[in-house]
Amino acid sequence: MVAVKTILGAMGGLLLAFTAAAQAHRMPEVYITLEDSNLGGEPITAVTLRLHAEDAIVLLSANNQPANNLETREEHKALAQLSVQGLTTNGETLSFLGGEVDGRAILLYLTASPTLKVIDSAILSTVYDQWTNHVMDRTQDGARDLVFTQGGELNHTH
Repeated sequence: MVAVKTILGAMGGLLLAFTAAAQAHRMPEVYITLEDSNLGGEPITAVTLRLHAEDAIVLLSANNQPANNLETREEHKALAQLSVQGLTTNGETLSFLGGEVDGRAILLYLTASPTLKVIDSAILSTVYDQWTNHVMDRTQDGARDLVFTQGGELNHTH
C-alpha cells in the first residue's frame, strides 16, 4: 500500500511539473476576428482582438504604459493603439470602440470600414521572440483564417 501511495505521489508530482512547464512555455498569441457588422445603420468591419492578460501587461509595460488591473478604458485604449501598430492593413484605419476583461483574456473591440483587409499581423513581435497571430476573417469577402508568426510572415492560410 505504501508503494502504491509513493508511486501515485510521484506521478502526481510529475503531472504538476509538466503542467507548470507547459504554462511557463505558453506561446504568446493574439486572436483577431474580422466580421461584417453595422454601427448606427452604417456597414463596418467589427474587429475583435483577444490577448492573454500576461501578454497585455508585458506589451503595456514595455511601452511605459500603466498596467494596473487591465480593466480601465485608458488601459484598453493604450493596448489597442499598441496592437494596431502591429497590424498592416490595406490602408484602412481602425478605431477603438472599447474593451473588457474575460477571465485571463483581454478583449479589445475596434471598427473599420467594410473594405478592411489584414495583410500582415505582428502584434507582440516587439516584446517576444516567438509569437503567433491568428486572423480569422469572417467577412463576406474574406472567410479565411491566416496565421502569422515571427517577423509577421504568412505562415498558414485555410
